[in-house]
Amino acid sequence: MHNASLSDLYSTFPHLLQILPFDHLLAFIIISRHLKQRIAMGSSCLLIGPPASLTRSVHGFICRCLLLDHEVAKMCWLSFRNFIWETSNMVGQAEVYLELFIEHGREFEIGTSHLLICRRSSLMVI
Repeated sequence: MHNASLSDLYSTFPHLLQILPFDHLLAFIIISRHLKQRIAMGSSCLLIGPPASLTRSVHGFICRCLLLDHEVAKMCWLSFRNFIWETSNMVGQAEVYLELFIEHGREFEIGTSHLLICRRSSLMVI
């Protein structure tokens, strides 16, 4: 993860520090990155960059996984969507969230196939 960039974002959006613990914010970013393809499929095909909002299923999934209030999740997406869209997850991050995808994914039609695992220079899908 780009720690300098993330700390810059935190200083830009200090109100999120008061609302959301750092580990929840980090999980929001990582899970959103894994769902980028799903998020993009739910928005206009003419869109360049991240959509203005998450799809209903992705939003619900993230709220359920992280026990977030809907408004907090919306605020996180609006604050960090460009950062999420422009960066990638690192090796090992998918395994940390696998259980959440298994536990909560079915309800939101999100499966482990949406969880990309980074391996050196290639991507594998579970």
